[in-house]
Amino acid sequence: FPLNLHAHTDFLSDLFQFLGYFAKGLGYVLHVHNHHHVEKSLHDPYTDYFAALDGQRALGYIGLRLGMDTADITTFCVQKEERRRGIGTMLLEKACDYAAAKGCEKLFLEVRRSNKAACALYEKNGFRFVHERRNYYSHPCEDALVLVKEIGKKM
Repeated sequence: FPLNLHAHTDFLSDLFQFLGYFAKGLGYVLHVHNHHHVEKSLHDPYTDYFAALDGQRALGYIGLRLGMDTADITTFCVQKEERRRGIGTMLLEKACDYAAAKGCEKLFLEVRRSNKAACALYEKNGFRFVHERRNYYSHPCEDALVLVKEIGKKM
């Protein structure tokens, strides 16, 4: 299916809708500060967002923050009705390729322990378990699993 990946500023309103949709769908509370954090990050030269678009409609998005030689996926979501169509894999591949092109060697992310579908997607795409962060998430309180994927090599 023809999908385009676009840089962050083209889909700010969709991004906020996704954040609310994602939180509601999983039964989590989305706090106002999350909106401020995302809006602020759009002006951060080390943070980038990409959206999978079908025409003008955003189907999913991924955000990442670049460091010196590592990057972190800060947010990632595919609309529920669009899942299992390869969109998540496409966004993960875009994030890996982009971070590697920027000189990063590893890509990290955190995921709720209970999010089995996401864990399976990450494992399928080459991420491996690093460690656990106890009580990392709130609303509800839950542990985070920290995963990493090797994406580049030192020269």
